[in-house]
Amino acid sequence: QRTKFVYRFTIILHHGSIHWTIKRKSRQISSLHSQLRLFKTKLKLPAATSQERQRRQSMRFQIKSSNREDDEQSHQTSKKQKRLVKFPRKSLQKMDTFTPIDVEVYLNNLLQHSLLKSHCAVLEFFEISPVSFVRHLGPKLKEGFVKKRSGGVSTFYCCGGQYKSRWLVLRETFLFCISPTKGLIRTVMLVDPGFQVSHGFRHTRVTKGLRITNNSRSLTLKCDGEESETEWSAAINHVISFYGEDFSKWNRHLSFAPERKNSFARWYVDGACYMSDVADLLELAQEEIFITDWWLSPDIYMKRPDLTGRQWMLSEILRRQAARGVRIFILLYKEVELALGLNSLYSKQNLCQLNPNIKVLRHPDHYKGSLYWAHHEKMVIIDQMHAFVGGIDLCYGRWDNYRHKLVDLGHAGVITQKSSDMNTLGRLILNTHDLVLSNVSKFSVGQVQEEQPDIKDTLPLDNTVGFTEKVSDEVFTDKNSFDRQYFPMVDEGIENMKENLVADDDTVHSDASGKITSHYPSKNPYEQRSVSVYCVTKDKDKFETITDKRNSTSIYSSHSSNNSDVGSLSSDEILPEIKTETNDKKSVLFVNNHEEANGEAFISKFSNEEDEGKIIVSKEESNKSQFKMAKNLKAVKSLGLDLVEEMKEKKKEMKQWTERKVPGLKRTGSFDSELGLSHSSNDEEQHIRPEGKAKSLLYKRLRRRIKRRAKSKGNIGHLTKEDRVSSTGSLIDIHKEVVQEEINSVHLWLGKDYVNWITKDLYDPQMPFNDTVNRHQTPRMPWHDISLYVEGPAARDAARHFILRWNAVKSEKVKNNERYPYLIPKTYKPSSFLPSVLQLKHKVKCQVLRSLGIWSGGVNDIERSIYNAYVDAIKNAKHYIYIENQFFITSASIGKNEVVNNLAYHLYNRILEAHRNRETFRVYMVLPLLPAFEGQIGTPSGVAMQYILHYTYQSIIRGPNSLIGMLISANINWTQYLSLCSLRTHDTLQGQLVSELIYVHSKLIIVDDRLVIAGSANINDRSLLGNRDSEVDLIIEDQEFTKGIMNGKEFMRGEFAGSLRIYLFSEHLGIFDGSKIDVSDPICEDFFVRVWQGMASRNTKIYEDVFNCIPCDQVTTFAELNRFRSKVSLAKMFPEKAKEMLKKVQGRLVMYPLMFLAKDELKPRATNKEFLLPMEMWV
Repeated sequence: QRTKFVYRFTIILHHGSIHWTIKRKSRQISSLHSQLRLFKTKLKLPAATSQERQRRQSMRFQIKSSNREDDEQSHQTSKKQKRLVKFPRKSLQKMDTFTPIDVEVYLNNLLQHSLLKSHCAVLEFFEISPVSFVRHLGPKLKEGFVKKRSGGVSTFYCCGGQYKSRWLVLRETFLFCISPTKGLIRTVMLVDPGFQVSHGFRHTRVTKGLRITNNSRSLTLKCDGEESETEWSAAINHVISFYGEDFSKWNRHLSFAPERKNSFARWYVDGACYMSDVADLLELAQEEIFITDWWLSPDIYMKRPDLTGRQWMLSEILRRQAARGVRIFILLYKEVELALGLNSLYSKQNLCQLNPNIKVLRHPDHYKGSLYWAHHEKMVIIDQMHAFVGGIDLCYGRWDNYRHKLVDLGHAGVITQKSSDMNTLGRLILNTHDLVLSNVSKFSVGQVQEEQPDIKDTLPLDNTVGFTEKVSDEVFTDKNSFDRQYFPMVDEGIENMKENLVADDDTVHSDASGKITSHYPSKNPYEQRSVSVYCVTKDKDKFETITDKRNSTSIYSSHSSNNSDVGSLSSDEILPEIKTETNDKKSVLFVNNHEEANGEAFISKFSNEEDEGKIIVSKEESNKSQFKMAKNLKAVKSLGLDLVEEMKEKKKEMKQWTERKVPGLKRTGSFDSELGLSHSSNDEEQHIRPEGKAKSLLYKRLRRRIKRRAKSKGNIGHLTKEDRVSSTGSLIDIHKEVVQEEINSVHLWLGKDYVNWITKDLYDPQMPFNDTVNRHQTPRMPWHDISLYVEGPAARDAARHFILRWNAVKSEKVKNNERYPYLIPKTYKPSSFLPSVLQLKHKVKCQVLRSLGIWSGGVNDIERSIYNAYVDAIKNAKHYIYIENQFFITSASIGKNEVVNNLAYHLYNRILEAHRNRETFRVYMVLPLLPAFEGQIGTPSGVAMQYILHYTYQSIIRGPNSLIGMLISANINWTQYLSLCSLRTHDTLQGQLVSELIYVHSKLIIVDDRLVIAGSANINDRSLLGNRDSEVDLIIEDQEFTKGIMNGKEFMRGEFAGSLRIYLFSEHLGIFDGSKIDVSDPICEDFFVRVWQGMASRNTKIYEDVFNCIPCDQVTTFAELNRFRSKVSLAKMFPEKAKEMLKKVQGRLVMYPLMFLAKDELKPRATNKEFLLPMEMWV
């Protein structure tokens, strides 16, 4: 093209599948050639320094290596190619039809030259940089050198800052600058609604200037010329209008992210299944892991019980991934240490010392940032493809399941055998779990004691737990009896115990790099086995056989501490096998493994006698079917003194192995001596299983999911609905499979994880295995919570939010620290997403919502899309609204109120509309009975709780601006529309009946079985206004529907929202415990009045009669509260009668006490320290 006597060439370039176009003038081509000639000439001059000589020698070696590679490929390098590429000077002077062809030949020859093609002038000419061909960043658009003004702002228009040369890169939804000297990313700007570009002196006050702005910052650039300025402006505007269209405008609910259709999501109730799946996907991370939490405890166990000792500890999972090369970025809330005992500094130091690939930032610095507000998001994002968003922090006290146990007294790793407990096959398999796993992993462990009828025998849960200094004198071993390769050792739940005893047709191996490879099944006869369970009765000749033939898959993971293979165990890794015996001839347990083709495991069940018995584990040679059992210790010794002496040596080796491999578990408190550890000389130490090479095995459940992922070929579309979704009836099985709940002799909540927030707030989190409360006297406080998982573009939107926050904190705190890099988002191309191995996924529409402001994210426009979505969901509700939330602090009137958000006002309007139209409309609310603050109501320690209760009751029922107060003013019988409930449970602790509230920490709203909003945002001003706490939620709408019932009529119920609501109703009403209640119709009169409110009222009455529970409606003043506390409860006076009454309790639902302390003022007095804090901090 010829314009104003200037010739322009449009050059189209290809690199693999990447295409891009550049425009160059003829003089730019001439300038490029001049620079290359100068470079060639300099090479002929003598080198002045030794460093220069080495550099030139390296260049020559590069040329020779390149020529040698060409020779190997049968490409002879001509003399013309070895010389400087010939420049088409005459053709450029003529500028005829042959000129473009000559220029094309010149440029192609230039790219063929082994040395010149990597020259910086050539790379600049073709707009090539180290990030040009990174496919995860999206299509290659425009790149080039510009001069950036420091700070991106001007002081007095004409007086600009210092300009530095930067390589500017433009991609589909962002741009960033690279320092040419260090090659580091220095500035990142994301496309958002405020993203725009202006050029020209009139707008920028800079000659040949370019100004780029978004909601976070402004960037002032100086280009080489007017043409470059125009090209950059056009390229950026094209990105805004085409590639970044989803982010360049405000989306629904004024959110930064658009609504993503055809997303795949699943829900989690309580932390057990959630943490298990988070751990599984963390193990599969390939590139990046993003974590942001209000509180993160690196010492928590993600899977429980962790029989390996440390394999499923969060810090250990992150360490393994970081060692593989996965980069891990963690954002933590930096607390005010005088007010909160989170000790985020310990978390940071603990994680950062594990591996340089783990980066942790804390924010804000309170001396220059926010003092009252917090970062409240809870997200885990893997490879910017899979996102967990919800209300569950990865910290102490959050792991729980639907049972919400109050008591956890089991000894860490030691099971006390009682015949009365062994009356079901499930319990039998449970208690023999580790022995079977020991056998199949080529070593078995146990202990033999002398006959002491008053001492209970113990069965170690793993191959090392229970070994202390008092090891028996007689230990027998047979190292060659079992072949480990055919018996995978996996720690599965009780429900899948039988599956763990057999092997599969094929094996999937995971190497150190994390790559999964599958091996086809061999013809080895051992690869398909049958498991037979024989129940021995008093008549030992009669057997009841249960045979289960299954196929499973074995994964051998090399992600152990020493990165060794399972098959390469050293001698000190293999423990000797132990045979024990029983005094009760009627109660014998056999675990036998045949080494023949169809080897069987024979497991006999204990009888129901009260006699204590030991366990005999015997092995047989091939093709033998008879059992041999030693009747007593003398009979065993009679087998040979030489064998006894040999076993004594083995005992010493075992002791040495244990001392080296087993970490100690320290406990504190005066009750340590009450643990009653058998075979222990030190009551303060209990051992947990070490990280042996044979211990790093993944769950069988994960293997199956990996196989499904391989079959999916990386395309979400290949997943069928049956692969993602099962019936609602199986939801409980999914949640139960990760919890070995029946292991009542194993601690599920170790150390700090056993917590009761009202009795004692957690302190010293850096001492994870020291108990906070005396678990023999104080029940734990169960934790009820909700979280969501989403994959695909919506997960990338969540990652985009994390990147924005990380970069803002990086710029504020560690801008010049190279150890903390800037982050950039990945492309949204469909080919860049892979499905996860998780099951129970539903096809939905998903949108990321957030509350973000200037202090929390560096954005000038405050975003409160969570609040907008809540308002819209309430207004458009047709049948019901179900709310679970940690707080309910809102206003039911419009005007000047202490509380700004008016969700209660919109609830009032929706109920008023239903009343006027005579519609059947229900509002369910489930709130915690008390805030989880340490203290006692009515004492100085309980002022903080009272302050929260004041605003909660003010929002619900007390005062004319409350929700119920407004409904009463409108002459509406609010009980027909509104239900307020809480959760409570009971248990037996050391023989005493105890009760405790279940703390509702959920942040959830379900509307009409079709819409769900869940995440980290509470219903209060802190979470909803946007300029206070930072929050992230997901709004999910169903795209798949099934037949349901609504008010007695057929209704198409969303599979995601409907299944979540049914699960929650089932948990709260005790359906999982055996009750038969129909929860399919949530708004019919029978269910709402008779079932939901009726059951809550009955449970409340029983708990108040048995335990004198607080809070309750009977106590309306502080004086009554003190008298009520002094009363002796029925549980203490007549425990047997109390037990009979508690049998009538169904589920965990109780009524929320609306009249509690209704006649007294709950606000703090001027003498209380809480009075000095601003009101906004509490609401």
